[in-house]
Amino acid sequence: MGGRRIGHWLVIVLLVLNCLALFGIVNVWFDEKEAPDPAQSRETPEIPVAPMLRSKQSLNEFRVVATKNLFSQDRTGPDLGPDATQQCQGSLEGKILLGTMIIGNQRVALIGHSSTKKKTKDDPVDTLRLGEQWEGYKVMEITNDAVVFQGRDGKTTLNFPE
Repeated sequence: MGGRRIGHWLVIVLLVLNCLALFGIVNVWFDEKEAPDPAQSRETPEIPVAPMLRSKQSLNEFRVVATKNLFSQDRTGPDLGPDATQQCQGSLEGKILLGTMIIGNQRVALIGHSSTKKKTKDDPVDTLRLGEQWEGYKVMEITNDAVVFQGRDGKTTLNFPE
């Protein structure tokens, strides 16, 4: 009889342990309270704001750096004042609109130089933004298929080639 008693107690203890295990699994599985995420509890460092990589000034504003002798004490060379681009207005003859990029408020036009020679990857391409001065013209408008310039003689439009 002693063996039966131990058997009953063993069954009861196993039954209680199984119930506790089942209760623990159900409690963990269906508990709506989530454990706090350790990654969220730590303070994150502030991300610095990166400065603009390119200024809004046109490259013609820096032409004096290339034309005057940097290694001379008196910096002799041709004088390019602020009105130099207005005085030496070029022609759009031989210029070709290669493409436009419009991303949000940013509008950029790619202008190439057309010629009869075969095109190579080293051919110069000018990148123009709205309001920039370029060869005596001011970029007034950039659309999907044209660029409008304001020059000494009025407005001029450069369209995609046909």
